[in-house]
This record gives sequence, C-alpha cells and structure tokens, in this order.
Amino acid sequence: MGCWKCPGFVLEVWHGHQPSHSAGWAYLAGLPPRHTFFVTALLVDEQSRREQVFIAVDGIRQGIISGKIWNRVDVVHGYQLGDYYSFPESDLRDWLIAKPDGTEEGNFVGKFLDGYEPPRTCITNTVGD
Repeated sequence: MGCWKCPGFVLEVWHGHQPSHSAGWAYLAGLPPRHTFFVTALLVDEQSRREQVFIAVDGIRQGIISGKIWNRVDVVHGYQLGDYYSFPESDLRDWLIAKPDGTEEGNFVGKFLDGYEPPRTCITNTVGD
C-alpha cells in the first residue's frame, strides 16, 4: 500500500471496497427513519484546487447523484456548506449511511485512513485524484 498523498492511493483503497452500488440501491429502496445517506465527492475549482466533501443525498436519477454539501469547504473556492451539488455516479468516491445511534455503514476510505500510518518515505505534499 502506498502513501495516502500519492496519486491513486484513495482509488486503490476504494477499489477493494466498492459496494457495487448497494448503498445507492438501499437509498432508492428507502432508508429507515432518521438514517441519512451521504456520499463523498471531489470538488475542483477554476484554479484546479481540490477538496473532498460529504454530500447529503436527496436524489439519484439517471446516473446523477444530487444533494447538499454537508461540510465546510476550506480549500476550493466557489462552494460552501449547504450548496446544492450534482455529479455523475461514476465519480463517486465513497459512501456512508449515518444511523440515529451514531454508527455508520460504509465510509471505507475514511475508516481506512483513520487507522493508516504512512510509510516514512512518504514525503509528497500533494493529494492524488
């Protein structure tokens, strides 16, 4: 496993845990009360700055995921908490279902990074796509 800042690292982790759209199907079938479906998306601005954000999903139609940006945006300009955002399902980075008891289902990349210790040779300061 490479450095989390190295190009392709997040995709390498994600590839091993793709849900085969099971989360999307769960959303479309209807979540239980007080459960919330989030996905992560990559925002890119006109200066090519990049930032991964959570989207609270309110719809998946014809391969397009739509919802509101659910966290503060610090790096990318032109987006903010609460903005409506849509993107192709093919650009989905990760997903999670937040449950009312505080637990979650999914969030494979986030859980991996929580416990990940980069190799000492990881010296780059850029985050790959």
